[in-house]
Amino acid sequence: MKNLARRAIEVCALTAIGTVMVCASPGAAHADETSFVKDLIRMGLMDSVASQDVQQAGINLGWAICHAYDKGLNDAQVMKPLLEDNSRDDAAMWIAIATQDLCPQYS
Repeated sequence: MKNLARRAIEVCALTAIGTVMVCASPGAAHADETSFVKDLIRMGLMDSVASQDVQQAGINLGWAICHAYDKGLNDAQVMKPLLEDNSRDDAAMWIAIATQDLCPQYS
């Protein structure tokens, strides 16, 4: 799970090139961080006893995924950094859950 926090920062940095961005900023009116964490746990992407720091790192990664789409990146570009620490299936689940719960305009 330490890699999760590092990955959240790296993805955030990659999507922020040339702009100022806060990864944990609120998103769309329908964004639901609680459902996001619950869905990550349900799908086995986060431990059910994860610390608040780990949960926040997961939320930050979810927002970074949304911000990547905000910047106009395509699915392959969004997935690429996730593949460094995740299988293709897990990376796809991260994207699917983030877009479902945090930025439904991209689902």
